Amino acid sequence: MFELVGEFDELIDQLYEVLKAFELSQALAEKWVSADALTKRHLLQIVCLNSTLEGESLVFTVRKPFDLLANGTILKDGRGAGIRTRDLLVPNQAR
Repeated sequence: MFELVGEFDELIDQLYEVLKAFELSQALAEKWVSADALTKRHLLQIVCLNSTLEGESLVFTVRKPFDLLANGTILKDGRGAGIRTRDLLVPNQAR
């Protein structure tokens, strides 16, 4: 029984971390623009796992789950079956 409670607590902690990461990702650009240098450094430490200098460019390795957001959507065309609600009518539309 206690093992199940421990696993549940761990799952709640993981979900909380995912939620915090999602909330940060939604406001990251806005926070970056208005942030001072110390805050920008902190944001980079949260989002980036590593950074390297390649020539004149700084290249970042992004931490999970931010890597999914940085690389774009996982699903390119959704399900591919079209719009599920395409047969619904507008309330005043006759059949």
